[in-house]
Amino acid sequence: MELNKKIEGTRLTAIRFSHSDQYFASYYWFRCECGNEKVIRKSPVICGKVKSCGCFKTEIILKTGIRYPQQKGKEQNYFKKGDVPWNKGKKGSQEGRKKGHILIKYPNGNREWIKP
Repeated sequence: MELNKKIEGTRLTAIRFSHSDQYFASYYWFRCECGNEKVIRKSPVICGKVKSCGCFKTEIILKTGIRYPQQKGKEQNYFKKGDVPWNKGKKGSQEGRKKGHILIKYPNGNREWIKP
């Protein structure tokens, strides 16, 4: 990676080497076009997964007003207690199986044992 040269397809420029972690992944200081400097792992920047310091995502949210855009062909499901949960019908731990109950997990983190 060349220092002080903008990486193609991103808003980032590598400034200097920062450190390597326990898995030998390299981290660099990057300067974004917006002026922010941030330490980011090298590999996601090179392959194009990381394009900015986070300012690009903020711009998209401000322009569109959509925080989490839906993927094509998929509906976003938001469940409340009593609605159909993500794992309806799946068995839970051993205790639940002995009792004949089913563990229901909701996206907000709540869990509920129900008797079929």
